[in-house]
Parts: sequence; structure tokens; C-alpha cells
Amino acid sequence: MPADAATPDGSEAPSAAGDLAGGELEHGDGAETGGAEEDELYDYGRESLGNLRFRMPAAAVEALLGAPSERSDIVEQAADGLFVTTWDWPARGVSVELAAESAAGPFEVHALSIRAPSQLVTARGIGLGARAPAIVRAYGADHTHVSEDAVIVGSPYGGLRFDLEQGAVRSIFIGAAAE
Repeated sequence: MPADAATPDGSEAPSAAGDLAGGELEHGDGAETGGAEEDELYDYGRESLGNLRFRMPAAAVEALLGAPSERSDIVEQAADGLFVTTWDWPARGVSVELAAESAAGPFEVHALSIRAPSQLVTARGIGLGARAPAIVRAYGADHTHVSEDAVIVGSPYGGLRFDLEQGAVRSIFIGAAAE
């Protein structure tokens, strides 16, 4: 966990889709870009939470985390025609959305989210309890938008959303929250 991270506070996380409205967004605070890439759009497809990675097959997720406590029904998304299901591990604070081109699969990771008590961190070392300046340093001001209750890296159409409570990250969502 990063040096500026706090102990998870156990607060309830939003749904995987998240509410991306939540106030006016400001561009990052101009902090040093650290490891940020200088391309125009942030590629969240290379992001991870611990060993959970995008496009990871469903069987590999289950091998890593065990059988999920909860599995949603498989539904077809009207926006893109993908079939999706969400698997949850509440005791681990992990939720994984899986998607496939047909209801029969094969399914692979399409979105990831964590909340307390998860100890997973992003590919750039950000976990629960981190603060907005650490996120801006890790991902770069060019890709980061900060509001009072969230930090978005990329955009709601594809990126990371760090929900904040009292200035500290309380949940992390990686994926496309808006279609």
C-alpha cells in the first residue's frame, strides 16, 4: 500500500457502474506527472488490481479468487451487444464484471472494482486510503480530473474512478462506467 494510504474504513462502495456525475471536475493540480504516459488518452485496458487484469478469462479469475459468493444473471447490454455478468467476493471487497460476445461465453474481465477490506492496488500502486495528490502524481495531471468526492483518470467512457470519503480513496472502479 502506498505510503500515504490509510487503513480501509469499511464504508460501503457504490455499484460497479458508479455515479459519474458528482460535481464539477477540475483538471489535475499540475503535480509532477511521474509515470504518466504522454499519449492523448489514458489506456485503462493495461490497468490492474493486484493480479486481476483486463481480458483475463473467467476461469483464471476464479482460480485466483476462488468461487464468487454472488453471480448476477447474464444480460445483454443494449449499448454494445455484449453479454455481461458480475461476480462478487464481498468478504474480499472485490467485484468483477465479465463480458462475452455470446451468452455462452467465453467470458473475460471487462471491469473491476474494490472496496474495504480489499488490500489490492492498481498497476501504479494506488489503493484504498490513498489521497488525490498521490493519484495525480501516479497517473499525471494530463489524464486526471479531481472533484471533492472523486478522482477520474481518463474519462467516464473508459478509465479509473477513485471515490473519495474525507479525502481518502474508499473505492476504486476500473472500466467504462458510461456508454
